[in-house]
Amino acid sequence: MAMLAAILIAPFPAAAAQQPAATATVTIKTYYDAVSDPAGAGLQILVDDKAVGVTNASGQRKVTVPVGEHRFSVFDPSLAGASKTTTIKAGSTSLPLMMTGEGLDDVIKVKLVPKFGMVLSSTASTFPVTFLDRANKKIPLAAVRAAMLTQVNLGTTLDITDRLTTNAAGDIKLVSGASIGDVQAMDGVQTLEIWADSPKGYGVWGKTDFVVGRYAVTGKLKAPPSMASLPVGSLTVKVSLLGTSFSRSVKANASGSFSFADVPKGNIKFEASTKLNGKAYSLAGSVFVDGTTNVNAFLLGSADVLNGVPSIVVLSQAVAKQEVAASVAADRVARNAGLRNRAPTLQSDTAGPSAIAPVTISATAAAQDMPQTASEDLVIPKGTKKVRLVYEVHSFEYPYYVLQNSIFNDVWSLKIVTSTKVLFDITNNVNAQVSVPPIWQSDGSTGEIVEVLDVSALTKTGAVTLALFGSTTNIGDSLLATSFTASLGPIDSDFSVSYVGVTSATSGPKDVVSIPRPTKKNAFEKLAVFDIDSPAAAKTSDITNVKVQLLLGASATSGTEIYSGAVKKISDRRFAVPVTFTRSEASTVGSTPPAYGRVGYLVNVTAKIASVTTTTTSQPALDLPLWRMPDAIPRFGWREAGGDSWLARGTYTWLETNASAITRVDDISGEHGSNLGHVTHQRGTDIDIFQFYSLNSSRGLSNYIALEAAARKAVTGTPSEVTAAVAKLTTAITAERTGLTTLASNWSVTQLFTGMGRKVPNVLPAGWLKALMTTGTFTGANTAHTVVTIDSGATISSKVHFNDSHNSLDHITLNAASMTMP
Repeated sequence: MAMLAAILIAPFPAAAAQQPAATATVTIKTYYDAVSDPAGAGLQILVDDKAVGVTNASGQRKVTVPVGEHRFSVFDPSLAGASKTTTIKAGSTSLPLMMTGEGLDDVIKVKLVPKFGMVLSSTASTFPVTFLDRANKKIPLAAVRAAMLTQVNLGTTLDITDRLTTNAAGDIKLVSGASIGDVQAMDGVQTLEIWADSPKGYGVWGKTDFVVGRYAVTGKLKAPPSMASLPVGSLTVKVSLLGTSFSRSVKANASGSFSFADVPKGNIKFEASTKLNGKAYSLAGSVFVDGTTNVNAFLLGSADVLNGVPSIVVLSQAVAKQEVAASVAADRVARNAGLRNRAPTLQSDTAGPSAIAPVTISATAAAQDMPQTASEDLVIPKGTKKVRLVYEVHSFEYPYYVLQNSIFNDVWSLKIVTSTKVLFDITNNVNAQVSVPPIWQSDGSTGEIVEVLDVSALTKTGAVTLALFGSTTNIGDSLLATSFTASLGPIDSDFSVSYVGVTSATSGPKDVVSIPRPTKKNAFEKLAVFDIDSPAAAKTSDITNVKVQLLLGASATSGTEIYSGAVKKISDRRFAVPVTFTRSEASTVGSTPPAYGRVGYLVNVTAKIASVTTTTTSQPALDLPLWRMPDAIPRFGWREAGGDSWLARGTYTWLETNASAITRVDDISGEHGSNLGHVTHQRGTDIDIFQFYSLNSSRGLSNYIALEAAARKAVTGTPSEVTAAVAKLTTAITAERTGLTTLASNWSVTQLFTGMGRKVPNVLPAGWLKALMTTGTFTGANTAHTVVTIDSGATISSKVHFNDSHNSLDHITLNAASMTMP
C-alpha cells in the first residue's frame, strides 16, 4: 500500500562540534489506523521536518537524535500521515505513529503568511499569501484545496476556494479576473484558512487573521493643560483596533503631526508617551473611525487625567454613517425601556485589613459618543508592596447586539497612573469580549476581575499618589448602556495570591478543559499557577491546604469540589493546583446533555504565617468546557488516550438533533482539546465521520481502498469486471452525494471535506473521486485513456471541499461561534 515519495533524504543535522551532545535511538513504528496494520516499506520519515530515511518492511525506522524535544512525522503520499512532538531522553525508545488521512495536513510544521501583512487595503486588487516552513522558507504548492474566510465575532463564513490558484513557482494568488470586493466589504477581524497540497504528497494547513484597511487618519500631538510647554515632536504614535491584534506605529514629525493610511473601521485606540522632568505624559484614547478622520491627541499627566481632560478631540470625520433600520431602532428602544442604568456592585473586600481605605469609581454610558468618566486618588504610604484593583463591567448590549457584531460597539477603559508612569491601562469594546478577556458572562457582566499590581519600586522613598480613572461611551446611539465599577486599595499585610496562568500535559488550547461523566476522571492533568502577592514573608511552604471548586456556568459563585490537599511548589512564591478531575475526586457533573457553555474555578488557599492561620480566595479565568459525545452515536476507528469524543455543548445538541444525518463518528477533539494529528480539532466543533458509502465497513481507510480498487477495475478490468465495478462506483457515489447534500443544507454546517481520489500511476488520475462526484465521469491514466462514466454528474454544495487527506473519512466543520456560546 505504501508509496515512495520523491523526497531528497538528508542526514539528520549533527550537533555542534564543541561538546558531544547526548543522543538517543528512537525506533519509529508506523501504522495505518490501528496497531494491527503496520504500514510497510518505503514511507518517508521526517525528524523536525527533515527527511531522514524510509521505513522497512515492518513499517519501522531507527533514527539517532540529540536528547530533547523533537517532531517525528511519516506519510504515505496522498493517503495518510501522522506526526508527534515529544521529548526524547537518552537511551533507546520506541515511538508509534498512527497514520490517518487528516494526518497528511500535519506532516510538517508550517505557518500561513499574507504578504499584505495584517491589513488588506480596500483598494487592493491582489491577494498574495504563502506558506512558510519552520526556517521561514517558502513551501512551493501544487494546488489550493480549500480556502475559507470567517468573520471572527459573527462566525459567518465565505468560501473563496475557487478564487485562488497556484503559479509555476508554487505561490498562491488570485485566479485571473477573480474579485475580492466582497472580502473587502467585511469589517472586523477575518480569519483566513487555507488547505493546500505539496508536490511531495502531503498537505499543509494554516490560518491567519487580517482586517480590511479603509480610511486615512491624521492628527497632531498636543501638550496638556498641566504642562503647556511639553515637547511633542518626533514621538512614536501607535493606533490599534480594539479587541484585535492589529496595530500600526509611525513617528510624528517635529511639530507632532502624524498620519496613517488604510486604518480599519471600528474603535481605534491612539497611544503615545513621553517624560519631562521625571513626570510621565501619555496618550491613550479611542475614537470610532468610520471615515477619513482628523484628531488632536493630548499627552496627559496624572493631574490632567483626574481633571477629566479628554485625550482625543475629533476635529473632522467624513463619516459614511451606517443607517440603522427603523425596526432595529424600535427594537433597541423597547429593550432599553425599563432597564436600570446601573453600575455593578463589587462584592469583594478589595483591600483586606488595612489602614488605607480603598477608593471606588463608577460610571454609566449616556449620550452617544460622549464619554462618561470618573476618577479618584489613592495615596499609598512608603513601603507599600502591592495594590489590588477589582473591577466589573456590565453591558446591556450583550448578548443580542454583541453576538451580532453590531455597530453599537460601546467602549470602556480603566487606567491607573502616577506622576511618573502608567501602572495599568485597559481599553476594550463590547463586541470583542466574546473572545477577548474579560469575557462576557451570561448575565451581561464580566464578573469581578482582580488585578494585583506591584508598586514596591514606586514607594521605596516615600508615599505615592495613584490616580484611578475610568471611562465608558455609548457607540451608535444612546441606548443599552455599558457601565463599570472599580475599586483600588493596598494589600500590605493580608494573605493574597494572584492567578498567573495554566500548564497542561496536553497540547490543546489553554482555555479548554474536558469535564468527565459522573464517577469518571480525566486522563491528563491541567494545573492553575498562582503567585503569592502578600505578605512579603509568605512562602509556598507556608500553605497548608488548597481547595478547588469547579464553577458550573459563567456566573456561578460555588460549585463542585475538584481537589483538596497540598499545592505543587514551583518556587518560594509560586505554586500550582490541579483544576481537573485527576486526583482523589471523580466527577459528579451531569452532562447528558451538558448544561453549561463556560466553567470557572474557585480556589481557596489556606496558609499558616507567623503562627497565624489565614485563608484567601482566587478565581481564575473562565474555560470552554468539552463534554463526552452522546452515547447513542455509533463510532468507528481506534481510540486515543484520554478519549477523542470531546465536544462543545452546542455540538452535543447538534449531534442529538442530527444523528440521522451522519454515519459513524471517528473523533471530535482530544481531552482538553489536545492535537490528535487533526490540526483543526481543538474546540469540540469539528467531527470526523465514516463515508456515506460502505464497501468495507471495518475502517475508513479500508473503505476508501475498496472504492479505489473498484475504480481501478473500471479502468483495467475485463468487460464483466468493468460492469460490476461501475455498479459499485455508482452506488457509492450516489450515497456520498446524498449524505453530503443533506449535511450541507444544515445551517450550522460551515464546511464539509471529503475525498479527492489519489493518483495511481498508469491507472487513475489525481482527483478521480472528485470527478465522479461532480461530473459523473473520469478518464483513466492508462495508455488507452479509458473513460469511466457512472452518470451525468451532480451539483455539489459550495460547502463541500475535496482533498486527499479526507479520502479515508468525511469531515464536518460546525459554526464555532454558535457551538461554543456561553
